[in-house]
Amino acid sequence: MPLFDVALLSGTVFCGESRMTLIMAEDEVLSVAIAGVPKVAEFIARVPMQDRSRAFNAAEKSYLETANTLGYHAAEAQQWVSAVMSRLRLDESDYKLRMFGSSPPRSLS
Repeated sequence: MPLFDVALLSGTVFCGESRMTLIMAEDEVLSVAIAGVPKVAEFIARVPMQDRSRAFNAAEKSYLETANTLGYHAAEAQQWVSAVMSRLRLDESDYKLRMFGSSPPRSLS
């Protein structure tokens, strides 16, 4: 399974056929980053609409810095971050639907 698929899994992290060999500490860092996605999504869902884009950009930058710090090549890091951000956006949308129903609240601040 490609490394970027890791971001789409819930719970356990699998890194089978990736070209990169992860050591246990790297695997733990990625697992913690992925496990935190629902909390980040909840936070972003509560950010005022006009600031939400900045919040997503900050999250993306943080995930990219994590991948770069772990030594991933730029293309692999970006692929992983893209998958994590897709999951983050889905979780954020799901959170808003669960909390606010079909219509958004008048004010989140």
